[in-house]
Amino acid sequence: MEKKDIIKFWDKFAEEHQTSKVFNFSPVAVPFVVRDTYEKFKEEFLNRNKNKISVLEVGCGTGVFTKLLIEEKKIKKIVAVDISPKNIELCKKNIKHKKLRFAVGDLENLRYKNNSYDLVVGFETLHHLDGVDSAISEAFRVSKETVIFNEPNWYCPIRRLTEMFYYKPEIHETSFKPEELKKLFKKHTDDIKIFKYSFIFPYINSQKFIEFNYRLSKTLNKTFLRHISASLLIVGKVK
Repeated sequence: MEKKDIIKFWDKFAEEHQTSKVFNFSPVAVPFVVRDTYEKFKEEFLNRNKNKISVLEVGCGTGVFTKLLIEEKKIKKIVAVDISPKNIELCKKNIKHKKLRFAVGDLENLRYKNNSYDLVVGFETLHHLDGVDSAISEAFRVSKETVIFNEPNWYCPIRRLTEMFYYKPEIHETSFKPEELKKLFKKHTDDIKIFKYSFIFPYINSQKFIEFNYRLSKTLNKTFLRHISASLLIVGKVK
């Protein structure tokens, strides 16, 4: 898909997001999916980091995770970028903070200098890209210390069945095997950690079910079943 068509798709996504339509996810489930991922990000990275950091968030979309990042005292500055002008327009309208700036930008060709930010982070980003390798390379080029992405786990059977029979995306979308992501990161660093988590099924529009599902997910994350969980958080330290 050409860049202009990708931008057109995400501009449409920004408009649909205002009507609470986020792909085919249940509106009830979305806050729990976001919370689950952000808690994992804090547990495995932010809570372990003692210093104040600057952050470049890539593929910020409509700012779902940006709203959480700006509340963190450890983060002194955030630049959030997205390829969609409509997404950025929506973000600027709805999210304001003195340490935050939004900009239109392409993850596969970032305009920032080498080693510009302590952390480059992307939530649910790479699996929408054709140029995953170049996007990871750009993230490591711009980062001083750490690169983090969370992405769908190919080994999750529920996700695989959903992709096959239920959810047919309009744009490029894929899942990743942990070893595939690790191989891409190893081009830039040997200090890599991958965390497997989340058993939330985001297509059921029932508050009680999702609340139970969220609690169950936290338990299953601690078992051997995490290897077939829905999500991966990959953390790479810059050499």
